[in-house]
Amino acid sequence: MDRPTMIKKISEYEWDLRSQGLTFAPELAEAIGWRIEEMPSPLTMDFLSERIYVEDYPNVRDVHLALLTGELTRYEITYRIRTKDGGFKWFQELCDQVTLDASNKPIIANGRLYDLTEWYATYFTDGDEWETSSEDALTHCLSRNAIIERLNAVVEHAERDVRFLTIARIAIPNFLEINREEGYATGDHVLKRVVDLIKEHMDDSMFLGRLDAASFLLIFPGMPNTLANNVCKKIENALLAYDYKTKGIPRFNYSIMEYLGESPTEILTHLGSSADYFTT
Repeated sequence: MDRPTMIKKISEYEWDLRSQGLTFAPELAEAIGWRIEEMPSPLTMDFLSERIYVEDYPNVRDVHLALLTGELTRYEITYRIRTKDGGFKWFQELCDQVTLDASNKPIIANGRLYDLTEWYATYFTDGDEWETSSEDALTHCLSRNAIIERLNAVVEHAERDVRFLTIARIAIPNFLEINREEGYATGDHVLKRVVDLIKEHMDDSMFLGRLDAASFLLIFPGMPNTLANNVCKKIENALLAYDYKTKGIPRFNYSIMEYLGESPTEILTHLGSSADYFTT
């Protein structure tokens, strides 16, 4: 398989933020199993929003609300959409142009949608191996499935033993852009170096796992927020100082929270908030 073709631009879109009207190419409808004539008319953003995978919806909602209120003027977000036959596909949405009215209120958003499904299936080895293996095949930290299992366990221990627990998510917001512009070998190199640099600041009590294509979960059992935040700052400085030999400079941010009785699902939702997206 020719890897550079696996991320496919399938449609440009225009979203009228006043009426919620949505216009996109028939290829997007076909990608999720519909014919354009089967869709409601007029078509609104609700048609897609209602089909966003339940675990991904909070992130999408937060980003779209930030756009509607003027807090964001561009964004990149990755999510799954349910197909007509009940499956799902991965998409990346890039909003890169917002039209403002005379009072600087956003009224029109223009962007692009990319189909990442084929890329995800191949990038994480074959099929769903990335979901079931205990180790991420590329970076050799814990896999998504394994780090979520670990999160469940440490939350249970923190609740039972009344111990400190802090969790952080470290993200590379422009990772897919680097993949598209510079190729998969460069993207792989960035991810491997990121994990190496994070591990240099870890001790044996901490856990690191790859949460998705472009972010990692770092768990600090027994550590309060202030100390864990100091570690994250050192990691961020190391990540920013490293020369990745890329044309585009990888960007990084992290979100962090101290456990105060939340469920693992609530923790992941909080760490995946719209604060992960750049506003410039």
